[in-house]
Amino acid sequence: DPLDVSCIDRPAACDRNFPYRSISGWCNDDETADRALGSTMHPIRRFMGAAKYDDGINTVRRRAARGGVLPSTRDVSNKIFTEASIPAFDARHNNFLQQFGQWIAHDIVFTPTAV
Repeated sequence: DPLDVSCIDRPAACDRNFPYRSISGWCNDDETADRALGSTMHPIRRFMGAAKYDDGINTVRRRAARGGVLPSTRDVSNKIFTEASIPAFDARHNNFLQQFGQWIAHDIVFTPTAV
């Protein structure tokens, strides 16, 4: 029945002789046994372990791992990026760099979280 077919159905086997990669990323990684690695709607394994929040869910951390008080993220940002440190014009960095950063950020934000 065509209505039972899902857009996320995966092929039973990967055709390594196919000259193009799949648009979903399925079977694109030849180096691992996990055919879904890097594919759409596949969670990414956290590199540094589970995220830690003050309330265990979503509150910004205010204490360091050793118990000390963490600085405000706003204060850190203001110290790193002062108005004087940002040039008015830089020929090396144009709007493409901003768009590329936006694309990377959205790719990461819209990726399912690891469990």
